[in-house]
Amino acid sequence: MKVLFNKAIDASVKADNHEDRLANLIETITKLIFSNVSRGIYEKEKLIFSLLICTSIDRNSGKINPTSWNLLLRGT
Repeated sequence: MKVLFNKAIDASVKADNHEDRLANLIETITKLIFSNVSRGIYEKEKLIFSLLICTSIDRNSGKINPTSWNLLLRGT
């Protein structure tokens, strides 16, 4: 994991301010982790893995509220 993090730091686009640099790092780390995990799972599982990553990002950013997420998962 440390190697992936160091690769992401080297590969991400440099920025002048902290917010842009952090956004670039998060994007690069997400892509690297997705590509590494995707190598180890079956093709049919990659779609659900992509869904889980996307919904996790959206839930953490507030785009998906907990009530909607629970409704999708549980129907209540």
